[in-house]
Amino acid sequence: MKLTISTIVAILTFSLMIASCKTEETKSLSPYLLPKPQRIKQPTGYYTTSNNITISSNTALLRDVEKTASKLLKDELNINLKRSEKGKRSNIRLLLIKKEGYKKEGYQLKIDDNGIFIQASSTVGIFYGIQSLSQLIEEVTIDNTVRFKKVDIIDYPYYNHRGLFLDACTHFYNISELKKLIRAMSYIKLNKLTFGIINTTTCRIEIKSRPEFTQQTAWRKVQKFGINKLPKQYIRKDGTYGGYYTQQELHDLIRFAKKLNVEIIPHVEINGTRGFHHRSYPFIRCKSTTSHKRSKQLCMTNHKTINLWSDLINNIANIFESDYIHIGGGAKSIEEDELCQHCLDHMRRNNMNNTKELEHDFFTKIESLVNSNQKKLMGWNNVYSYAQNSTSSAMVWQSSNMVSNNIKNKHQTIIGIERYYSLTIPQNFLHTPIIQEALTTRDVYEYNPNLSNQQIHNKYINGLTATIWTFKMYDFDKLTYNLFPRLFAIAENAWYGPTNKDWDDFNLRQKKTIRYLTKHQIQYGEPCEKINFNSFKTKQGQHVVLLSNDANKLMRYTLDGSEPNNTSFIYKTPITIVGTVKVTASIDNNLLGTKNAINYQRVIKKHKAIMANISYKYPYSSDTGKRKHKTLVNGILDEYLAMEVENLDFTIDLQKEESINFISTNWLIRPMRSIYEPTSITYYVSTDGINYRNIFQEMSPATNTHNGHRRASCYPGGIKARYIHIIGENRRKDPLNHITPIWFKNPDKNAWLNLDEVIIE
Repeated sequence: MKLTISTIVAILTFSLMIASCKTEETKSLSPYLLPKPQRIKQPTGYYTTSNNITISSNTALLRDVEKTASKLLKDELNINLKRSEKGKRSNIRLLLIKKEGYKKEGYQLKIDDNGIFIQASSTVGIFYGIQSLSQLIEEVTIDNTVRFKKVDIIDYPYYNHRGLFLDACTHFYNISELKKLIRAMSYIKLNKLTFGIINTTTCRIEIKSRPEFTQQTAWRKVQKFGINKLPKQYIRKDGTYGGYYTQQELHDLIRFAKKLNVEIIPHVEINGTRGFHHRSYPFIRCKSTTSHKRSKQLCMTNHKTINLWSDLINNIANIFESDYIHIGGGAKSIEEDELCQHCLDHMRRNNMNNTKELEHDFFTKIESLVNSNQKKLMGWNNVYSYAQNSTSSAMVWQSSNMVSNNIKNKHQTIIGIERYYSLTIPQNFLHTPIIQEALTTRDVYEYNPNLSNQQIHNKYINGLTATIWTFKMYDFDKLTYNLFPRLFAIAENAWYGPTNKDWDDFNLRQKKTIRYLTKHQIQYGEPCEKINFNSFKTKQGQHVVLLSNDANKLMRYTLDGSEPNNTSFIYKTPITIVGTVKVTASIDNNLLGTKNAINYQRVIKKHKAIMANISYKYPYSSDTGKRKHKTLVNGILDEYLAMEVENLDFTIDLQKEESINFISTNWLIRPMRSIYEPTSITYYVSTDGINYRNIFQEMSPATNTHNGHRRASCYPGGIKARYIHIIGENRRKDPLNHITPIWFKNPDKNAWLNLDEVIIE
């Protein structure tokens, strides 16, 4: 193909810009593109053309991209796009160039008086240039002219993996709904959908050689959910609820996603202690050597078990085009007394010391099955720890420490830290005053894993992923309500990068991008301006609470737990706390007193240790939010300090001797999140800070199931003390008693300790 002089100049210019490093940070000059491009220049003015826009390209390889562009612009803005006649100049010119040093998904988009120019080294790059173009259209006027802002953009993604993990097992979403979600993902340049189709109770995929899988597990009784909450189209005449995807439907979905450059990665949950296969094939469960009955334990040494999973993985590999199969499992410890004699003999013959090694052996076989289908293993970090192949990838959901360990060991890593990237957590506080678990869009956007700059840029970090487990998300609207707009923040962090964040700039662009959701009738959560509670002590000894919010809007509050309304106190100055009050605050946004009001509530407790000096023997975790040094003595209940590394060991200095009648601590328990009460809780007191005596100790029983709190209270009866030293002994993993979850692979690994306010009276 003959290139014009202007085209050659454009190629050389683009090559130099891509090859050079990013020497300066360019702020977004207008609230248009999301995610933010790496570099943008915005001259003044517009390029204006008629509604009948022509397009041309320099290679037949771009014909499909042209068709996709035509459909996108027609759907988004009712713009007619047609191929330019030979020899005529087109409004949009696409140029595919092959040159070393170009980013695979990168592109240049230039809009000036001469038209629209998009070039890249791959069809994917051209596609993303068109996606950006669709966001840059200024307006379509009444006389059918179209205005585009003039720009010059150089853009490429920071991470290769920009993803969403979607659980489609808990609740079923049909193919048209999934296509709507994939289209929205593509619009914000997300490119990986990890698709949960098999979990411990449900199989959503048609396996023609084993039809009993879906017959027995794709449908469940509606009584568990409440029939009024469920979409009627998924309820059968027999009263069961659910559905599954035929292989033909999945092929269609995969082809659709591929056109939008979204790769669908199948997810299979393999749990040794329970699973949908138990109902379909009860004979592959272990027969306990103690009870002589079939246990819930999957028999990992039975050849029929391996054959079953081989058949399943073969089918999945044939349906899905992705290079990866995502494997999950190991959420519950294996009980040795539930194993059959065959498994126990296998352990003995292979010199296995515990059930962990048996599970390791089983998952190694699963990885071999994946590899034998020319696929690579991807898994949660606990499953990945079993991987033998260096091409496997880990999704890390626990902590940044795990990310650092993976980098150190040169393991391919995708960051999905649950506390900030799990969109299962409510994003605002509609219909509830409880704010403990909320995760706002700003929280997601501003989170940066606690890594060094060198680690952030490390080649072993492949990308970011959001996860959503669809509990209580009975229909598609409830699903997208939880996803958006927080998924915008994931897209921005994954494409633009995890540093140099500017919330105000992002928020402007986010508000325009929400128009896409409105146009396509996609439900989304209302962006929530969080009210922050802070506490301090005045020179006069008064305990006061300070309220603040990101938007600095008018706030109203009550002190008796009731919902604020238009007659409630207007917050102007800090609130002086006399005793114990329940502060309920709300941003005055015309919803006060309605069922949609967003209320923030905290119990504020006044006691002798308020804002006392506190020192910690070990540092508390930076992965659990914006926890302040005096969280344990600020008087604000239900705010927890978290510790992962060692015992929670700290000393409170009351500044003077006090008569102490009561000391209380409150420990959070969430076994599925690795949060446990301490093994023991011990209180010491001292008058001089040197000589301490033990006044109380409470031992805590091990539990794997109880969710709640453990309060340890003592009544020393007016003892004189200035210093209170408290130790919560962390519950290290005990392989014999299964005290902590199975994903704690290191025998010396600690559980999490989460402690609320220390109350001293």
